This record gives sequence, C-alpha cells and structure tokens, in this order.
Amino acid sequence: MGEEELPPKIDETLSAAMREKGQRAGAARNADIPPPSTPSAPAPLVSGLLLRADVYNTNLRTRRGLLGLVLAKARALAKRFVRPFLISQSHFNNQVATAMSDALTMMQAIAEDTRNEVKRLREEMNDIWSQLGVRRAHAYGQPDLLLRESVADFLSQLEGVDEETKAKVMKAMLKHEQTGDLPAGYPGEPEPSLAKFRETYRELVPEGATVIDLAAGRGEFLEIMRQSGIPARGVESDPLLVKDCREKGRNVEAGDPIEYIAGLEGPRIGLILCAGLPERLQFERFRELMAHAFAKLIEGGVLLVEGISPFSATGETLLKRDPRNLRTFNPRSMTAMAQAQGFGEVKLEFVDPASGARSEEVFPAPYYLLIARK
Repeated sequence: MGEEELPPKIDETLSAAMREKGQRAGAARNADIPPPSTPSAPAPLVSGLLLRADVYNTNLRTRRGLLGLVLAKARALAKRFVRPFLISQSHFNNQVATAMSDALTMMQAIAEDTRNEVKRLREEMNDIWSQLGVRRAHAYGQPDLLLRESVADFLSQLEGVDEETKAKVMKAMLKHEQTGDLPAGYPGEPEPSLAKFRETYRELVPEGATVIDLAAGRGEFLEIMRQSGIPARGVESDPLLVKDCREKGRNVEAGDPIEYIAGLEGPRIGLILCAGLPERLQFERFRELMAHAFAKLIEGGVLLVEGISPFSATGETLLKRDPRNLRTFNPRSMTAMAQAQGFGEVKLEFVDPASGARSEEVFPAPYYLLIARK
C-alpha cells in the first residue's frame, strides 16, 4: 500500500507550526545583536567620520562565531604592527628619493666642473705642446735658427731701412756669408714631385685674376705662374728665402702672411695659396687668415690650402722636413671652418703628388688639398 495522504487541515496546521518554530529560532539568534543606533551627528560630520573610520576596529560584531573573533584579532594585530610599518616605509622611501635626487644634482655639478677643468687643462697642454714643438723645430734646424728668427723679428720692426741693409745686418749677426742658392734641406724646399704637381693649380685661377702665395718659400709656385703668364706675388717670413726669391726675379715680400693679406688692396685676387701654413699656425690664427682671404677674393675666387695629411703613415716624416712645422692640421675641421666662413663650394681632396692620384675619399696619400670657392 502506498503512503496515505494527510488531510488538508492537518497539513496546514503542521506548516504553520514549522514557520512559527523557524521564526522563534531566528529571533533567538538575533537576540544578542543590538539594533542600530540612530546617528546623533549631522550628515556632513558623519561622512567625515566614515572617511576616517578605523577598519581595524575589534568591536565589530560578526555572525561567524569563532572565525569572527580570529578576524577581529587579525585586524587588531594589523593595526598595531603592519600599519605603522607601512607609514614608516613610505616616509623612508620619500627620504631616500630626496637624498638620491640631491646626490644626482651634486654629481651633475661635479661632472660639469670636471669637464670645464679638463677643457682648461687640454688648452694648457696644447699651448705647452706648441711651445715644445717650436723648441723641437729649432733643434731640428740650424744651430742659429732661434737667433736668426729673433734678428729677423727685430729688423721687421725697423722703419726706413731698406732690405739690402737688413740683409747685411742679418749676415753680420749670424757671422756667416750666404752665397748662391740656399743649401739643400733648408726650410722652404718643397718635394720635387709636389712642386711639379702644383702646375695643375693653374686651371683653378679665374681669367685675368691675380694669384697670391702666402708662404712663398723658394718661389717655385710663383715661377710656374709667371711661366703661364698669370700675375702672381707672394709673401715670406724668412728673410733668406725672400732674398733667394728676389735674386731669381720672383716677386716676394718679407712679412707675416696674415698681416700681408689683411693689407692687400687694388688687384683682383682670384686665387690664394696657403701651402704649409696649416702646420705652422695655431687654430685662431689660421681662422683669422681664412677670414681675410674670404674678404679679399673676388666672386668665384679660390682659397687653396695644401697640407700634410694626418691620415698618412708618412705624415710624421714629412712634418719633420721643415723645422718650422708644429703639427698636422685635421683637414675635415678646416673644411668646416671654410663652410662657416661663408665659402659657397668647399671640396677636400687627398693627393699623392708622385703618382698624381687625387681622391675625395681618404687613402694613404701624403698630402691633402682644400679647395674653397667664394
């Protein structure tokens, strides 16, 4: 037999009894929880209090029994130990960040002072090396070279004294006779292949213009120009070289190349040759020379700078051929100087006079040629 169904009235009675029992049980569980109190403070004040509420409050009641007590104790421990540690750590981090920022600023200031000091020391070293180079040049040259330069400087400042008289004074001071051509190896003697190569410079001279040689030496380039029918004249600081040029009918004056070109007037200057000067002048002096050359050239005129290539293995040997040389000059820096001066077309070539090879790319050539056109 199946289970008998209860009458409807008995079923309703049991359901009501169970609901009443559940309500009494719920009321018993909630008996210990006091009703929420009505806030006595105004709404804004309560809001502010809530923002500063203590989330670690151990008085919070929970229905979780033992687990609630454990959570409450955990909050209390966090409030007592973890929170002060976090605050202290944050303060410590701020202090470290501030100290590191101050240290970085100090290191940057020290680095800047160090760079300035290194720059100053480098300039002093360059001056010292230049002075040593001059002394070394005197050692490589003739024993009386220093005396001869001093006498030449003195004679150049005299007024109203002709060149012949100055030459006699120089001869008497040096206690030797200078007869005929200058001896081989004397300063200003060019390499034969280089002197021959200079014939190619004729094609750079504008038609009807004058050529100026700012370091005439023995005047070989002036002789090439004369044979080509191009008016040319030069300047040379060595009085013996000036005398030698004049004896050979070459138009050369005695004097400083920079002062000479600064005082030029009159003729149309189409080409200025600076052969060997970069090795003898300091940077500022050569920049001054380049500025005067730009001012004196006609439109389309050419400043031609010939020097020893610092990229050549034989550069040091060539540098010692002339005791007046101090050091090689970086031609790429010279190219930038010419461009900054205002020359419209600047070209740099590396030259091997023996073979006649010329290239704008660096190759083991002993000389370079800077062609700056106005």
